[in-house]
Amino acid sequence: MAEEEYNKVTVSPPKLGGVGGGLNGGTPLSSRHNQKAQTTLRKSLRNNATAPEAMLWLRLKGKQIEGLKFRRQHGVGPFVLDFYCPELRLGIELDGKVHDTYEAYEYDTMRTRFLNENRILILRYKNEVVYQNIEAIVEDIIRIKEEREKARSDHP
Repeated sequence: MAEEEYNKVTVSPPKLGGVGGGLNGGTPLSSRHNQKAQTTLRKSLRNNATAPEAMLWLRLKGKQIEGLKFRRQHGVGPFVLDFYCPELRLGIELDGKVHDTYEAYEYDTMRTRFLNENRILILRYKNEVVYQNIEAIVEDIIRIKEEREKARSDHP
C-alpha cells in the first residue's frame, strides 16, 4: 500500500454473518462488548491516551459530529478499539510508529478481520493525520453516516 494512501485512511468494509453477525449462529456480539476482564485495561488506556487520541477525542466527544455518540477504548471480543460509534458500528484506530512493523501489520489485519466478521467497519489512520488534517477524519465519519442513511432509505 502506498504511504500516502495509508496516511489518509484504510477502510475495511464489514461483512454480514460470521462470529457475532447473527446470520451464521455463534455468540451474539452484544455479549462480546466491554467484557469485565478488560475493565482495568480499558480504564488504563483511557487514562494514558496518546496525544493524537486525546486530540481526536476532543473532536468526537459530546455528540459533536452529526449527533453521533463515540466511546473511547471500547472492548469488542478480545480487542479494544480506540474509538467506537455504536450507531454506525464504526471503529476508529489511530496508528503510531509501533504499527510500522510487519508483525504489527499482520496483527492489525487479523484484528480487523475479526471486527469485520462482527459487522464493525474499521477506519485506520496514522497519527500524523490527526495532527495535519483532523477534519479529514470528521469528513469520513459524516460520509459513512450519509452512506448508511442512504442504504437504509434504499432498502426499507
